[in-house]
Amino acid sequence: MNKLQTVESQIYNLSSMWVRWMLSAALLWVFSQGLAASPLPDSLLTRDAAYRYMFVDPGKSRDIIDDMRARKTLPEWKLDLAEGNLLFSLCLFNKALAFYTRVYKSNAVQANDSLKMVVLTRLIEVYDIKFDEKDLPRYTHELYDLAKSRNNDVYMAMALFMDGKRAHYQGDEQEGYKRCEEAVRMMQSVRHFWRKNNVLRTFYGYLAKMCFDDKRYDEALKYSKAQEKASLMPHNPEILCRKERNLYRVYAIRAQILMAMDRQAEADSAYQRCISQPVSDPFIIRDIIKYLAKRQRYEEMMPYLRKVKAILQEDGDTLSRNMMLAYYDAGEAYRGMNQYDSASHCYAVAARLSERLHSIHSLQLKETVHESIELEREVAKHERLRFYFFTGVSLLIIAAILSFFYVRRMQHRNRLTAQHIQSIMNYRYSTLFETNGKHHRKKMLQEDGNPDEMGGNCNSDEFNENLDEMDENQLKELEKDPHWKAFHDMDKQIVKQGLFRDPNFGRDDLVRLAGVDKNALAPMIHKYTGTNVPGYINSKRMEYAIVLIKIHPEYTLNAIAEACGIKAPATFIRHFRNTYGMTPSEYRAQIGAGDFAPPTG
Repeated sequence: MNKLQTVESQIYNLSSMWVRWMLSAALLWVFSQGLAASPLPDSLLTRDAAYRYMFVDPGKSRDIIDDMRARKTLPEWKLDLAEGNLLFSLCLFNKALAFYTRVYKSNAVQANDSLKMVVLTRLIEVYDIKFDEKDLPRYTHELYDLAKSRNNDVYMAMALFMDGKRAHYQGDEQEGYKRCEEAVRMMQSVRHFWRKNNVLRTFYGYLAKMCFDDKRYDEALKYSKAQEKASLMPHNPEILCRKERNLYRVYAIRAQILMAMDRQAEADSAYQRCISQPVSDPFIIRDIIKYLAKRQRYEEMMPYLRKVKAILQEDGDTLSRNMMLAYYDAGEAYRGMNQYDSASHCYAVAARLSERLHSIHSLQLKETVHESIELEREVAKHERLRFYFFTGVSLLIIAAILSFFYVRRMQHRNRLTAQHIQSIMNYRYSTLFETNGKHHRKKMLQEDGNPDEMGGNCNSDEFNENLDEMDENQLKELEKDPHWKAFHDMDKQIVKQGLFRDPNFGRDDLVRLAGVDKNALAPMIHKYTGTNVPGYINSKRMEYAIVLIKIHPEYTLNAIAEACGIKAPATFIRHFRNTYGMTPSEYRAQIGAGDFAPPTG
């Protein structure tokens, strides 16, 4: 019985403990949920509030962004941009780059050039800090081209300054300063840009560091003072401690400049003013480290070095030029403190990082060169295609112009030829039926009658003018020629009777009609016509073809060829072109209905 009670008591105790444990867990869960459910006040859930606390309380700024993201109070790209800026202010550049890249690829930014230029400036700043020689020039040129197309001097100046800074880093100091100073002048001339002083402050700070690296200390100090003046100008009051953070950067750089100018007391004063600011700037830590190294205050360097390493490790930026410089500076500090083993270790790590970075840089350079070659090939290909296209279009235009003028010229020539042919035909029929002398003309008219009855359409005035132009001696010589009357009679009979219309009409027929020896026919025809026997017969047929084409526009070429005594239309077209320099169709297009009547047989 006692054992049973003992067991029951133990079970009760265990169950009580289990219950108490469960109740404790439940209370703890409820309490944690209550804490988690306690939201930030609505007055803080704005993008301005996130920027307001960015420098003085980054944790609160992150909570504001996370709460707005959970509630979806703003578009995703705006929250990504705000978080990227927060990470940038904390020098977590790799993490910031991921957000900036996502914002840049968003549809809202791609559709708005103004937003696109804003994001491009942030991308360029990150790639510059990371010493990225692959993407930095690409985005810089993209920003410049976009700003130029929009006539935006603000972003043109930013892109130009970054391009000059990069040229200076690559060793072209003269060109680098020239571009940076041009960018400064361009920004100074800008009006109504609320971030003008902040951008100029950044420009002056970079120029001060560039001049310091080149040992141009007087110019560096001048730019440092200009940087201080721009930092003291009115700024956005919504961002807490912006002026103090800017002055922190000013005095950190100035301490180095004054130290290099052997103005040690002023350098120490600038350093004290730097560290007395209520906020620090991780971005400028290396300038402080450089100053402390010059002053051989190695122990003071160590906290800054540890902070730099912690930031780089948190950002996942362990294989970078910034990490290599951090290990090198740590090696310098340990060596100054006579801790040679630690210094040796830091130098070794820095050397390994340098080798790996050199390999990566070589590979990137190789890829960049390859991409450049491919791009140049594509550009050359497109240029060739454009050249061929424009050359082809130009040739077509030239060919069209030449064709137009050629057609016009040919039409003009054909009209002149048609007129000339008509004049020849008028003169031809006039001379056939009215002879070649004024006194002989009357005789032939008495013998032959009216030439109009035989198909002539002579223009007496024109014919008389032609006769008047002939020399009397030439006419007398022609009448004394014994073969002239034989040729004239033969030619008249051929035309009058239309003998040439017979496809078989040839040399033997001409010998019979002329009444001359067979061997004398060809010289006689050549003497008075300048051609041979077949040419003379074809000339009669072509003259007749001219008449038919003129007075019978409805005739086909086949019908005209057959009427002229030529069996094949192709042969007819060839003879016509050889005689008149144009085809029958071209001649027909140049004339209207004529005055000729065909010779009757």
